[in-house]
Amino acid sequence: MHKAVDPVLQIAFPDGPQEGVPSAWQERLKLVPGRLKTQLKETAMTATVQVLAVVKSHYPRGDLQHFEEGFTADVDDAKLEVLSLEVERVAESLVENLNLDYL
Repeated sequence: MHKAVDPVLQIAFPDGPQEGVPSAWQERLKLVPGRLKTQLKETAMTATVQVLAVVKSHYPRGDLQHFEEGFTADVDDAKLEVLSLEVERVAESLVENLNLDYL
């Protein structure tokens, strides 16, 4: 069991056990969901900041406040699917350019 759990702990705790974190692998394993959620949020934040910076670089007068509102009222599931397919190639390109070395 320990061999199966070790890779998960290395991802959740890349620097090893930290101060205040239990050293027993069983106890650290209980903390993994929260750690992974934090890492996922940091990754999403990095990606979102980079995308908005790219948008702002091309449209410096653009009002980013509109993004806080989410989709326009006319976007239903079908339209979201079409929009998602339309931007997927560009999204893949932006993800390739992300600097995620800190994770």
